[in-house]
Amino acid sequence: MMLGRVTRDAERALKTVITMKEKQGAQAIVLACTELELVVDTDANVLPVYDSTDIHCRAAADWILG
Repeated sequence: MMLGRVTRDAERALKTVITMKEKQGAQAIVLACTELELVVDTDANVLPVYDSTDIHCRAAADWILG
């Protein structure tokens, strides 16, 4: 990813990393950078993918709304 543009190479590279981590025994992936959600399809992977930005935003909204 460069200057806010997602490339197919970036998508393929991250999908490869996720697949390798699954083979090494990982049970899930945490996206801990706001830009990674733009590159990784959270629904189309071999492992569950958790977007920390989304999780934090939902928790903040729940807290604010009571």
